[in-house]
Amino acid sequence: MKINFDEVETGGGGFAPIPDGNYLVKIESIHSGRQTRAGDEMWGLELVVTDGDYQGRKIFDNLVFSQKALWRVKMTCSRFGVPLTGEVEIADIIPRLQGRKAWADVFSEEYNGKTNNRVRDYSVADITEAASAVADIPADDLPF
Repeated sequence: MKINFDEVETGGGGFAPIPDGNYLVKIESIHSGRQTRAGDEMWGLELVVTDGDYQGRKIFDNLVFSQKALWRVKMTCSRFGVPLTGEVEIADIIPRLQGRKAWADVFSEEYNGKTNNRVRDYSVADITEAASAVADIPADDLPF
């Protein structure tokens, strides 16, 4: 197969960003093993919108395991129903987060001439699931 790359525009492809707002998202995959320029471990979260007009669209976020950013790792995990306490092997967090849902507060940001979606914050999607995870009680046994 031959392709004439003189006829291919550069900088194209991808999707237009979704409008700013709150979207119910699910963690579809977590890409670990990456590092920041400073050498801190970084995970790439691949999120998929699970309902509404933008169902199926993807949003990407990063979690950085630097001292300054650990608060965001803890908050994000908690909002996805995976509270972190005590000493934790970070690799053990991945299977616990996989497939979890939360609300993502999404906004648009321009970087290098391209507009991308970013996540400002997360909020708990299912209070029963979150309470169950914190209390380590099956959700069916909760009184609400």
